[in-house]
Amino acid sequence: MNIFYYILSKLIFITMETVEGQIIQEQPKEGCKTCNQKPTSRRQYATIALGFYLLGSAIYGTIVMIKNLISLF
Repeated sequence: MNIFYYILSKLIFITMETVEGQIIQEQPKEGCKTCNQKPTSRRQYATIALGFYLLGSAIYGTIVMIKNLISLF
């Protein structure tokens, strides 16, 4: 486990060392994030619908499975 922490500390030190040498310049922001958002696409709506379907079917399947297990005993 000590080897893991040693390697991790070296990686953190290396990344910190390279970041300190660079000058970070902020880019001017045009508008806010809410104004610059793209409209929701059909693919995003389909993904949301599929997610709710999977969640609902998982809950329903779990309830049916528990009922079947209870009926066995």
